[in-house]
Amino acid sequence: AAVSAASVTTNAGGSTAINGATITTSGAQAYNDDVTVANSATLSAASITFAGTLASSAALTVTTTGAQVYSGAVTLGAAGTFSAGSFTLASTLAAGANALAITADEITFNGGANTVSGTSTLALRPLTSTLAVVLGGAEGTAALDLTAADIAALADGFSLITIGADSFSGVITVNTVSFNDALTLSTTGGITLAGNVTTSGAQTYSSALTLAADSTLTSNNGALSFNSTINGAQALTIAAGSGAITFTGIVGGSTALGALTLNSTGVTTFSAAVNAASVTTNAGGSTAINGATITTTGAQVYNDAVTLGADTTLTTTDSAVTFAGTLNNTQALTVSSGSGAITFTGIVGGSTVLGALTLNSTGVTTFSAAVSAASVTTNAGGSTAINGATITTSGAQAYNDDVTVANSATLSAASITFAGTLASSAALTVTTTGAQVYSAAVTLGGAGSFSGSSFTLASTLAAGANALAISADEITFNGGAGSVSGSSTLALRPLSGTLAVVLGGAEGTAALDLTTADIAALADGFSLITVGAASFSGAITVNTVSFNDALTLSTTGGITLAGNVTTTGAQTYSGAVTLGSAATLTTTDSNATFSSTINGAQALTIAAGSGALTFGGIVGGTTALSSVTVTATGGITLRSVVTSGAQSYTGAITLGAAT
Repeated sequence: AAVSAASVTTNAGGSTAINGATITTSGAQAYNDDVTVANSATLSAASITFAGTLASSAALTVTTTGAQVYSGAVTLGAAGTFSAGSFTLASTLAAGANALAITADEITFNGGANTVSGTSTLALRPLTSTLAVVLGGAEGTAALDLTAADIAALADGFSLITIGADSFSGVITVNTVSFNDALTLSTTGGITLAGNVTTSGAQTYSSALTLAADSTLTSNNGALSFNSTINGAQALTIAAGSGAITFTGIVGGSTALGALTLNSTGVTTFSAAVNAASVTTNAGGSTAINGATITTTGAQVYNDAVTLGADTTLTTTDSAVTFAGTLNNTQALTVSSGSGAITFTGIVGGSTVLGALTLNSTGVTTFSAAVSAASVTTNAGGSTAINGATITTSGAQAYNDDVTVANSATLSAASITFAGTLASSAALTVTTTGAQVYSAAVTLGGAGSFSGSSFTLASTLAAGANALAISADEITFNGGAGSVSGSSTLALRPLSGTLAVVLGGAEGTAALDLTTADIAALADGFSLITVGAASFSGAITVNTVSFNDALTLSTTGGITLAGNVTTTGAQTYSGAVTLGSAATLTTTDSNATFSSTINGAQALTIAAGSGALTFGGIVGGTTALSSVTVTATGGITLRSVVTSGAQSYTGAITLGAAT
């Protein structure tokens, strides 16, 4: 039964069975024999000493204001709670599957390595809630000292070791230590990390953490969790294996961290702002940036897949930002790296389209894979290398720096602007629903295909030996005479398949206006210039114009000749022709071909020199021409020509069917 006394003392040589609920003394309890506890019991005293073994088969609570000394082996058959001014264990303590809690201002395990064992939780904390705790330090300070020897006494097997508590407010200082199990440090007074921490399970830091030295935290596939802020101008390396790394609070908010190196094949999560010398993650896992900003003086290197949980800004001081893996989520990303390079090696927006992507670097910005985003904007002063297959945006793409395209690429956007030069070494397709503006020189190293509501070129476009196609409802060449060059084909057509085309007219009409200035911009050298297409059905009106190369007009909507046409190569009219005024067509010793009919009460003069002329359809069948004058010493092929006036042919004539 219960005992209340001034003190309790037993001698050696026998044993003591405590079968009652409580033994309470105002003085000491000294058990010099072996002790068993059969039922849940509470021992309360000024101090307590067990010189022999202690074995309980039920819950045991031992509370003293002074010292507790356990000289023999302690075995617990149920939860054990020990609270004292000091706690000294000279032998082993086997908690089994039972929770073990020791609260004391000094805790000493003298039994040697792995002498304190259990498979449930172990809690160690000071009796004085404001007392400092030092892990891995020297014995005998004013703090609760858990030395390397004390920690080595904790055998592998505890589900969790907790040092401190939610109600504890003392500072915890951690030197280099190694635990065999998961570890939680809990205090409202802050944690100072002054060395390396190794555990074979998770590590949880539930209070503000200050780095006092370069530190490495190793968890052997356990999770690393920081539930509050981290500060200190020291390097922090985390090796979590497959365990997750989670930063809940601000990192470097008052004092920027040194180099932050995060190695995990699990998920690394930033839930608040980060300020450090550098940030590096390893490959194989993923990083969730949910905290809006990461700022470093040095490089940021993300070697794993990155997701954005909030609109995010990454800033470095003239240092590189590298995404070696994929980048996803619907949030906006702004990267400002000064003169540092920005590199996207993996796919951007592949599974979830990114928000607005804004890239500010006077170095090189590189896309090595496909990009899908709401918009893409680069700043002036650097360059952008597009080495991936596609960049697709629902909004604008604005490249304010010089752009190179190394591999076949397709750029698709609502609108696109190149404020700097554009140079491709492979096929390039640019497709927009809105405007395309090219403010500086464009050089193509592969076929170029441009399609948008409007196409404006303020400088030169050199297509080289590559085909060039521009489809736009307004095409403007402002680079001056001879500024658009190439030696392959050039195709110009409206984006809208039914829009009218006017050659040699005024700018600003509802039609696709190719003015005399636009036409003069086309340098001599193209193998063929085609206006329209076989699938195009809008009307083409031709005023007096002069082309430096061969010309084909192609439409099912009809061609109206309202002036003279001069080319240095062949002229081909792939559509019904109507003469709106007297017209002279001059080909400079090249062929002239009409694939369909010609009508209109006007004079038609064709000067093909040594070239051939082919009338593929009836001439004047609906409305007789006023006259026809042909010079084509390479031969004239015709079917039926009806005029109200004279017909003159210089060249051998071949009559076609039903002539």
